[in-house]
Amino acid sequence: RVAGIIGAAAARAGDAALGEVARVAALLNASDRRKVEEHDYDAILPALTALGRPAGWTDAAAGDGDVPGVARLVPWVFNSLHFLYDDDGVLGRGHAAALRAFVTAAADGDAAWTRLAATLLLPHVRAGLGSSRPSARAHCVGLVAHVVR
Repeated sequence: RVAGIIGAAAARAGDAALGEVARVAALLNASDRRKVEEHDYDAILPALTALGRPAGWTDAAAGDGDVPGVARLVPWVFNSLHFLYDDDGVLGRGHAAALRAFVTAAADGDAAWTRLAATLLLPHVRAGLGSSRPSARAHCVGLVAHVVR
């Protein structure tokens, strides 16, 4: 439960912006309380839709706090990379769209955005091109195509 750890660190530091990142991370990983090992789409989809727009990423990076701007986005990037490999096609496509929105935000951002995309996202996308899962490979190809555009 990484979201809980981030939330506890944000509460201890009084960092509201990081607290919001933790809240959204928890929503992105919500489990259905009625069914074992099922996703809670009612919680996940609104949060995922918000990350499907570049503003969802830039707004989170803009807030003040102890953790500087784009560094707050690392949990969301890793979460979205993880879900590219999920067997659920809806979540895979949604997180691929979120990562495309992140790339768009990074293209319009400053050097810190570009550095985060180049050092965090792209190496994992490159590794995903060799995945044995066809859907994950397709998402990674789509991300590379989006970067090139």
